[in-house]
Amino acid sequence: MAASATRFELTDRDGNHVLSKQEISHFRKARRSQQKSSSFNRADINNDNIIDRDEFTQYDFRRHSSDHSATASRPSSRHKKRANRRKQRNSDRYQGLDGNKDGQITLPEYQSAAEQLFLKLDSNSDGELTRGENRMRKV
Repeated sequence: MAASATRFELTDRDGNHVLSKQEISHFRKARRSQQKSSSFNRADINNDNIIDRDEFTQYDFRRHSSDHSATASRPSSRHKKRANRRKQRNSDRYQGLDGNKDGQITLPEYQSAAEQLFLKLDSNSDGELTRGENRMRKV
């Protein structure tokens, strides 16, 4: 929660406690220039500027690897159910990001999904995210 508040405050350049599209765009650009690679680039394992399903699955697994560290060599039914739910969510997310349904995610498709997430979170459609609306998550 603290990290989310910090991100909110860093993004809120004018200090008015709401996030405009422009502020979020500026924050993303600044963050990209500071980071060695974006989440898209981290998921694009072979660096071909396309994320295929295998790359996406591997990236998702790495992001959630802490969930697997505590799993015994013979997973319980609870762990199996969790893994099955994760596989389904992974498949749903991949399909949602693949805008033209060609089986590949390009950077423009990835960015478009981020824009759609902003629109979804902006519950009153004013082009700004307030703390109450803010549920900033990585796409």
